[in-house]
Amino acid sequence: MTKVKSAIGSDFYTQKVVADPKTPGVAKESRENMHDTSHAGSMDDLDAHYKQYRRLVSSFEEIISESTEPYDILSEKRLTGDDIHRAFLEAVKSQKDWHQSELNILDDLASLATGNREVYIN
Repeated sequence: MTKVKSAIGSDFYTQKVVADPKTPGVAKESRENMHDTSHAGSMDDLDAHYKQYRRLVSSFEEIISESTEPYDILSEKRLTGDDIHRAFLEAVKSQKDWHQSELNILDDLASLATGNREVYIN
């Protein structure tokens, strides 16, 4: 805010003019200087992340929906929340084990490639 004296001597305040619409090219330059956008992600990246997130939400909804339905059509037998939670943890552990086995293979390959380990040829 800027303090200004009126023609009759009273004080009043005005907002700083960001861009004068009568000056060509100033409005765009002024908008660009309002905040730093050098680290902003592209809309394509943001859209891709959002789309992937929505697919994940949809997948979870489908899994939860299927898991809470009766598994025996002629009865009301259902999995409990505890069953679903344990299954989720088991799946996470399975994925961790799988990726650890891949990492072990890559570590072996890297140590062979860099000469940090003896190579035995059968």
